[in-house]
Amino acid sequence: MHRSRLSSILIDCATNDYERGIEFWSRALGKEVVPEDEPYTSLKGRVGGEGGLVIGLQRVARGERAKHAAAETITVPYVYSGL
Repeated sequence: MHRSRLSSILIDCATNDYERGIEFWSRALGKEVVPEDEPYTSLKGRVGGEGGLVIGLQRVARGERAKHAAAETITVPYVYSGL
C-alpha cells in the first residue's frame, strides 16, 4: 500500500515581476524569504507546520509562467490479518 501527499509548490514569476512576487507570497503566507539560489527562491519553513508544503518561486521569461506541484509517496507496510 502507498501513501502520497503534496509536498511542495513551485510558482513561476516573470523576471520583471519576480521581486513583487516574492514579497507578495512572503507576506500572504507569513514566511521569511530564504536567500536566493538562482533561479529559485524559497520561503522559510513549511506552510501548515510540520508535514506541510514547501513553497518556492522560480524566475522565468515572460509568458512562460506556470505552477508546479510535487508529491512524495511512501510504501506503507501492509499486515495481512488472516481473516
